[in-house]
Amino acid sequence: MLYNKHSILLFKIKKFKKGIIALKNDSVFLVLIFISLLIICLITIYYIKLSHLFLLLVAFFIITIVGFLVICIWKIVLSNKYKNEVFHRNITIYEQTINDLNKQINDLMINNDNLSKIIHRDNKLITTIELANKKILKDNKDSQKINELICEIENLSLQRGKLIQEYTDANSLNLTNSISIDSTLIYINSLAKKNNIKLHIFANTKIKEILDSNNIDVIDFNSILCDLSENAIYAVKNAINPEIELAIEIIDSTPKITISDNGEVFDENVLLNIGKAKITTRKNQGGSGIGLMSIFEILKQYEASFYLDEALQNSNYSKSIIIHFNNTGSLKINTNRSNIKKCFEKRINIFN
Repeated sequence: MLYNKHSILLFKIKKFKKGIIALKNDSVFLVLIFISLLIICLITIYYIKLSHLFLLLVAFFIITIVGFLVICIWKIVLSNKYKNEVFHRNITIYEQTINDLNKQINDLMINNDNLSKIIHRDNKLITTIELANKKILKDNKDSQKINELICEIENLSLQRGKLIQEYTDANSLNLTNSISIDSTLIYINSLAKKNNIKLHIFANTKIKEILDSNNIDVIDFNSILCDLSENAIYAVKNAINPEIELAIEIIDSTPKITISDNGEVFDENVLLNIGKAKITTRKNQGGSGIGLMSIFEILKQYEASFYLDEALQNSNYSKSIIIHFNNTGSLKINTNRSNIKKCFEKRINIFN
């Protein structure tokens, strides 16, 4: 009785009158709930006489149910956490896109001004140089004047070439003409630049039409692009000359994603559990393994195929991942590691 009175006193404190609310860390709050329920059950068992076997069994049954519910809730919390991460990542992508588009607009305005000035100047100079050239060749054979004319023409050529190169570099990113997919590619490109990684992007401009014709949600498509690209960026961080190639193609009227990099190959445990369980080797860097699981959930939804090749021939890359929305759901791993090869002899599709 005294214990109950002391317990009630805790909830008379203003801080706990309306219960305890989790605002930041769902996982910690869930652990606290589990510990609280476990303590209640243990105290209940302690006060029940051992002769009351039925009540003891009921208490154990309650503990089992509570444990099962906690596991289910935990999975929901992890899933919601990943969705929140994806949501915030999308916000970052759109913000980055707006900034990049504003920068592109500003760069285009500057380039247009520079081109206008050069064109305006050249319209006058080219005519003058043409007349001067004819006069020099006609009137005399003064090599000094001819050399001066040649130097002036060369300087003009260098200036025009430099401007064209700057304009080409500013617009070298291959895009798909789809705002959503292009925003994702710009985001991936910015991540690569931030980490000093050479990124090559090849994208088919008709990919959005193909996605629509195959009833593939562009959000799911972008999620795969982001997750695979981020994994590749992490993999090449320790490479001497980090390099990634991302290709978005159309094969037999179906979309195909290929991402190749020269980074570390998959950890053996990650590869053996791929698509089956959440596992990561980057816990210290915030990795959770949910990304790969999410990719396989999307693949199962569309019966898309997953192909990993880490035994590439005549290539600068150490591995290549292919996602093909071909409605076959096949799973293939090409590797020189015998234990992994043996494991995937029986796993021929993404569903087993």
